[in-house]
Amino acid sequence: MTTILLNLNLDVLSWPFWPFLAIYTGLTLGMILGLVFWSRHIKKVYYKKALNQKIKISNPLQIAYLKNGLRGYIRAVLFKLIRQDYLEVPRKGWRGHRLKSKAGHPSIKLLSEEEQTIYHYAVSQGNWEKVINYKELHEDLRLTAEDLNSQLTRYSLLYPQNIIHRLNRVRAFFMFFVLLFGAYRYIGGIKLKIHSWSLLTVGLVGMVLIIHLARLDRVTKQGKTYLMTLKKRYHKPRRSISDQHQLVKVSLLKDNKQAITTIQDLLKEKDRSKKEKRSIRLNDNLDFSTPPNTQLET
Repeated sequence: MTTILLNLNLDVLSWPFWPFLAIYTGLTLGMILGLVFWSRHIKKVYYKKALNQKIKISNPLQIAYLKNGLRGYIRAVLFKLIRQDYLEVPRKGWRGHRLKSKAGHPSIKLLSEEEQTIYHYAVSQGNWEKVINYKELHEDLRLTAEDLNSQLTRYSLLYPQNIIHRLNRVRAFFMFFVLLFGAYRYIGGIKLKIHSWSLLTVGLVGMVLIIHLARLDRVTKQGKTYLMTLKKRYHKPRRSISDQHQLVKVSLLKDNKQAITTIQDLLKEKDRSKKEKRSIRLNDNLDFSTPPNTQLET
């Protein structure tokens, strides 16, 4: 690109500024429109492909990965480990929420290989936020992430990584062109301040539009629709919620600081249900329950 610009006819630098700015603006808009049409075409293709497929997802951890990537997957597994009494409920400390192994927990061998990996990192790091963002753990789970990515891409819920990377490379090339072409004219000589500000405005606005208008999120339109459907289905609170139900609710949480508060509330529901079951057993043992067909004597 640099060689092409250097070999341009030097008469370009002698052009009147406003005609040059018009050409510069037109080229920038042309690149933006091309990228927008290309990204929309990709979205339409994968949306049509998704409509012809039946989504078969039975594992909430797949939903967690679809929603928030590997961070969401790790968070859901940590919740599962707490529910299964491998870890204690995270408590707020001055460095974040502390994680600790629970005394008398079941055998680690009952866990899957991925769950064992996350459990050991959780115990060694001892911090909820640190474990979720730990780069070494992400590297150890790389094959798991690739497998989940492949499964969800097959259902057209995620865009293939090579498509996203290709679009990003083209966007980066166009941004570089906008920046370099504007800098070429600026270095060539600009006399008035209004010319400098006009050139700078066109270049900056062009790059911002390339970044925001012509991009693909990792989740497809069908994937977003699927997540929204699940969110509506699992939004209403229910009593005696199963582990599977709560794990889906955790998987659908946003990746933000408020998520840990919601998770703690869900874990409190488990403690409440445990206490209710204990009281029911106690009543049964002490013969406090009344048989359904019994009538009071008068």
